[in-house]
Amino acid sequence: MARGRTRTIKPGFFTNKKIRALPPRAQLLFIYLFTQADGNGILEDKPGEIWRGMTGRTDSEQGERMLGLLEAAGLVQRYEAEGHRLIAVVGWYEHQPPGRGERAKWPQPPGRSEPESRRGDGRTNKFIDYAFESHLKVFGVKMPVVGGRDAKAIKPLLQQYSLEKLQGWWDEYLRDTEPFINRQGRDIAKFISHVARYVTRGRAQKICLRCGGEGILRARNGEQCPECGGTGQAGGLNPGMREASRPSER
Repeated sequence: MARGRTRTIKPGFFTNKKIRALPPRAQLLFIYLFTQADGNGILEDKPGEIWRGMTGRTDSEQGERMLGLLEAAGLVQRYEAEGHRLIAVVGWYEHQPPGRGERAKWPQPPGRSEPESRRGDGRTNKFIDYAFESHLKVFGVKMPVVGGRDAKAIKPLLQQYSLEKLQGWWDEYLRDTEPFINRQGRDIAKFISHVARYVTRGRAQKICLRCGGEGILRARNGEQCPECGGTGQAGGLNPGMREASRPSER
């Protein structure tokens, strides 16, 4: 099962007339499909494997029969795409919350696409894909799967900086030889939490949260900001932060 996969069963599920008309095993199979589907509610149409996964017993005939009942009730759509037989859960986007860090594995059925409200900022996925590919290229291994919190943290960064700039800082992060970074590990979560050091290009400096980036505070000592005079927390990023140049370039 994919990391972070969560599925929802609402109380109305048990009062739905279509579902109530089904035999109990078909109802249970419908719920089982939720747990096996990708972020768009799609999975491979393999009746035998599906039935074995739910019951522990191999019975392709029974699996096909129950899937046929679900299809006849309009609860699933069976189709072929890119050489695969697939099943799409009907009404997926109305009943299932967006997956945390989940990616769509299979192509959509004819006439259906992911709602705009669930797609979010396409640049987030572009950055994540770039991070995975570059990490694999540099270290020869795949980086751990990004979690939902990490993806959410990337979005505000992309509202402040261009995708290209964030990718450039990520490249610097992969090449960083500082012992602290070596201990932390090079994954997206650690990069997000330490990206301020790449904004300022300073190894012991972070952004002043009060004046939004025009002044710099030294990390962890609460030193007074030379720009705004504030002595608030040093470090982190806030939505109004503007890019700071290197101290030597000021």
